[in-house]
Amino acid sequence: MRLGISLEPTSRVNVETRMTSGTLKLRLKHPIRILHLEKNPDHSNLVKLKLKAEGVPCVLRRIENRADFIAALEKTHFDLILAEYCLPRFDGLAALEIAREKCPDLSFIFVTDAYREESTELLYAGATDCVLKPTLSRLVPAILRALAEADARRRWRQAEKKLKALREIHQAMASPANFPDIVRKILDKVDISLPDAAANFVLFDTATGELEPIACRNIDETRWRSEYLSTDAATERAILQSKKSRRFQSTQVSTLALRRESYREQGLVSYLGVPVPVRKQVIGLLSVLTKQEQEFTDEEIEFIEMLAGQAGLAARDALLHRENHRVSEELASSERQIRTLLTSLTNAQDEVARRIAHALHDESGQLLASVYITLDETARTMPASARPQFEKAKALLDQVENRLRDLSHELYPTTLEPLGLIPSLEFLAEQVSKRRVINIAIENNLEGRLSPSLELTLYRVIQEALNNTTRHAQAANAKIRLLKDLKSISCFVSDDGIGFDPKAVSQQTDAKSPTLGLIGMSQRVAALGGTWQINSAPARGTELRIEIPLE
Repeated sequence: MRLGISLEPTSRVNVETRMTSGTLKLRLKHPIRILHLEKNPDHSNLVKLKLKAEGVPCVLRRIENRADFIAALEKTHFDLILAEYCLPRFDGLAALEIAREKCPDLSFIFVTDAYREESTELLYAGATDCVLKPTLSRLVPAILRALAEADARRRWRQAEKKLKALREIHQAMASPANFPDIVRKILDKVDISLPDAAANFVLFDTATGELEPIACRNIDETRWRSEYLSTDAATERAILQSKKSRRFQSTQVSTLALRRESYREQGLVSYLGVPVPVRKQVIGLLSVLTKQEQEFTDEEIEFIEMLAGQAGLAARDALLHRENHRVSEELASSERQIRTLLTSLTNAQDEVARRIAHALHDESGQLLASVYITLDETARTMPASARPQFEKAKALLDQVENRLRDLSHELYPTTLEPLGLIPSLEFLAEQVSKRRVINIAIENNLEGRLSPSLELTLYRVIQEALNNTTRHAQAANAKIRLLKDLKSISCFVSDDGIGFDPKAVSQQTDAKSPTLGLIGMSQRVAALGGTWQINSAPARGTELRIEIPLE
């Protein structure tokens, strides 16, 4: 029974076999290229006739010495080696060793006059099979089985390479590499299925219809990019619109359809275009081109489509990253604007408080001095019995003056500008201790003055922290520590009060809660690029930690 054969030209052998009613069925993609190591031309012709009689097309090349054998393996691609065991000044075992070294995946079948004792050793040495010359009935089945096994090994290696390629692509997508670099790595994997092929990838903007060249391989990139800008890319757009892969095998058809002068100059003749999908939407095109006419098998197309899918995932990640970056930039810009507004608002509040404090201190002081003078002048004109009433009035004026001075300092520390932070904090601690009966200690390693904005910020934060302590903590003692190093200044305000749950307090909306004060402190610290933290728990006191950079 003749073997059913379908000849399909390609760059390598591709075999499909199956057993049906004891007969090996075969489909070959091209004539088998056989290297026949044989001293007798008649025997070589006999093998050729046997294959032809069985319907197996072949291209057989006979050689009979070592030098020609090595040269043939180095210069020509073969699908199979047939070899006689005994040759002049050469033998089949030596040929097998050479073949295993130079072409380890090539099937090697001994076709000899009779089985020798060494035949088993030959199989152990790596021979695919041994066939007797007198009865060549086993030759064709042995060849077909060898080709099928070789094709299975090839497919297995291809599968391993593809799996490795996927892993490398996924690692690249998980790394900080930019999108074009990831695409280049994807395009490099085309070699697994189509060695030395050229490839490129373009993004498609569905909103504008524009094509954006991203990356290419084995193509003059500058020329390729300029051609995309100067030509209409009709073929590529047709593929994108149809959402289906398209291939051109013929030189004449492909160059006419693609209209790429650089393709023609590089001798690229066959073309495969695969749309790149992302969530049922085509966002790009992966193109593959070869210098030899290529039919592009289903297996090859499937692999390129798999690479296109990976490029789509990379494009999706890149678009998401770009969008996240844009949103992050907008958010950061908004935060900077809010911080600027808050800083301006705080500065405005401080300026208003400064003016009011000066008005209370200076203008009220002048008015009170005038009242003192008026009272003294009036007292001199009144009887002596009325003088105690005047002294009582003056004592009340003294209380008003002291209270106005305290209010003025609370609104704005008038001593901060002329005296500095530590004297102002000492005065603040003294006033708070008088009103609330709490012991406040101050520790510091400061030498010299800080910047005005830093001194005012620290003062305001510490003032608010002490206010919260006296209002809510029920503390007997509090401590202020200021530590300065070369890069920053740290501030710690602690107490031995009842403590609180910071998380619960942050969720309160009551105007009497310390939340608003905490927000004000955090805004002041953040305005100078600082950080702050509250450590507290019920019955364990409270500590406020602040760190502000000096620059």
